[in-house]
Amino acid sequence: MQELSLQLIRISVGLTMVLFGIHQIWKPKEWVHYIPKWVEKIDPLETTTTLRIHGVGNLVLGVLFLSGLWTIISSWLTIAWWLSILPFALYHDWRIALRDSIIVVSVVAFLAHKV
Repeated sequence: MQELSLQLIRISVGLTMVLFGIHQIWKPKEWVHYIPKWVEKIDPLETTTTLRIHGVGNLVLGVLFLSGLWTIISSWLTIAWWLSILPFALYHDWRIALRDSIIVVSVVAFLAHKV
């Protein structure tokens, strides 16, 4: 039963990242509101380009986490990724930040069973 729980965390978090990544690459304008104005001012790239790059990161990490390969490394990378997003989610909407926090806690629980 414990293994099933771990697989469900891996699949749900991995699929979330893959789907977010695809959507950010395909329709970055729908994600622009998550980037604060001060970040837009200091970012040398267009906002849509930044979001597409972020989408590629989501896609790569999501596939890595889904694959079950290098689970400890992919778990740490996934935790760092979601924690780096959290302030921007909180800036936009506390409910989104709550969702992202739950994802982080899920991956931490996953990692705790793998270490």
